[in-house]
Amino acid sequence: MYGSGALPRFDAAGRFSSALYLTNVQCIEIADLEFTNHGDNPAPRRAGATIELNNFGIARHIVLRRLFIHDVNGSIVKQSEGNGIAIRNGGVRTPSAFDGLTIEDCHIQDCQRNGLHGYSGYTSRDRWRPSRNVIIRDNLWEGIPGDGIVPVGCDGAVVQGNAVRNSPGTLPAGEVAAGIWPWSSDNTIIQYNEVSGMKTPWDGQAFDSDYNCQNTLIQYNYS
Repeated sequence: MYGSGALPRFDAAGRFSSALYLTNVQCIEIADLEFTNHGDNPAPRRAGATIELNNFGIARHIVLRRLFIHDVNGSIVKQSEGNGIAIRNGGVRTPSAFDGLTIEDCHIQDCQRNGLHGYSGYTSRDRWRPSRNVIIRDNLWEGIPGDGIVPVGCDGAVVQGNAVRNSPGTLPAGEVAAGIWPWSSDNTIIQYNEVSGMKTPWDGQAFDSDYNCQNTLIQYNYS
């Protein structure tokens, strides 16, 4: 957006898997825009924004800044979960990861199942190729029934200054979710965040260091 007024709005209306879809690109900044993706019925893997690498190599300098992502009715079940923001990297021919991915000053509201979730094809230690310089900071996440922020397959990710609040409590029985937590990531720093109102059938804690994580630092947060 340039100038004043309402944010330019991109409405996928459930007809596409993601309202914003970046695949195999780098050196790009997306800022001051609105994205929504609400269909007639919830759909697997539906997202507001998706950043994806597949047989690309190392992608540098990708920024999402001051975006309003809202009303995404993805699947509420973890095995087919939808996301406000989905981050994916994989590929056998050319191993692919991020080096310089920033998500900042965004507002993510009423997206199901998750706020932000990573997916990586290199999270086992025998195929370890982490993303680096991943920063998730100063975002507001509201009305997220599942996981708030989940970096996956990263080394040195910083999750800072975010607020995750007001879960609607709509996950079905047996579903597991928490506020902010890394998965198969090393040297994650989680600081100056606030998590409140998690209403999930299992877990439901504000902060967690999960499977295959080493040297997670959780400090100066409020829950």
